[in-house]
Amino acid sequence: MELNNLTPFAPFIFESLDETDKPTHIIICRATFDLVSATDIRISANQKAALVADEYRGEPLSSSVREDADLVPVKYRAGVTLNATARA
Repeated sequence: MELNNLTPFAPFIFESLDETDKPTHIIICRATFDLVSATDIRISANQKAALVADEYRGEPLSSSVREDADLVPVKYRAGVTLNATARA
């Protein structure tokens, strides 16, 4: 397989089985953006690689999940995680 990636984001490629047990290639592209203002969103200088395991806020199994792993059997849509601080 040849991938022509025209984005600034690093792809993570692996093989999995589809619902009929046929091998298929999966491409994950994780991108991080900075919300500068209500109308200005920019590509972040700090990009994270695809997560192969859940990230927890503290100890696994005794704290909440900070970010879900990207390696899932089926994901038909994009997932969006907003990590922010709100101030009055």
